This record gives sequence, C-alpha cells and structure tokens, in this order.
Amino acid sequence: MVDLKKLFDKQGELEETWYPEDGMVRICSFVSKFKVKRGACILNIGPRTEGLLPILKRKVRREGKVIALDDSYEILKKAKKRRSKVPTLHMQANVEHIPLPDDSCDYVICFSIFPSFMDKKKAF
Repeated sequence: MVDLKKLFDKQGELEETWYPEDGMVRICSFVSKFKVKRGACILNIGPRTEGLLPILKRKVRREGKVIALDDSYEILKKAKKRRSKVPTLHMQANVEHIPLPDDSCDYVICFSIFPSFMDKKKAF
C-alpha cells in the first residue's frame, strides 16, 4: 500500500506541476462560479494548488478567513509561504478527523485531492 502522507510530503518539497499551462485559467473559471460572501470562512482541504489558495483569499477579503487543512507538513509549510493580508490558519490533520466544530466554516473546498482519500465516506 502506498503511504500517501510520505508521497505528499515529498511532493511538497517539489515545485507545483499539477496543471498544464491553461491550469490557472481553468481554476479561475471554476472558482468564479462560487458565490462566496465577503467575510466568509473557507476550509480548503488539501491546499496543494498553487493558484487556488490566493484566489480563495481574494474571495473572502480581509474580513474573512481561509483554513488550509492537510495531512502533509511539507504541503502546509509551502502553503504558509504564500503570504496575504487575509487571515489563514494552516492546520495539519487528516480529513477523516478534522479538529473543528461542526458548522464552523461557511464553505468547504476539496479541489483535486478527493481521489486520495482512503475512506471517502468517512471523510465526508
């Protein structure tokens, strides 16, 4: 069995190469469909996408908050380097055991990481 945590830790050390050249255009198009309210709290599960985290931060503005949750320390370390004026909490946890109270976030984004969940039903 593949140890996904080790795999993602290793990927966190590498440059992001997840998407083709038009990837940012596709991500922006995808996120533009969200009706996110200014000041909202977004839980971003698996913040691996270089471009998604800053886009989500722009959606909620300074009044909002983005929580970047990942099981991989290396991924979170890389995500922390993406500075912004939007409050961002970087939380290392497994998606099956999210250490947040129910209804503490307005939106949950799980972009491109869902296939990696071992127990998809338990994760959601």
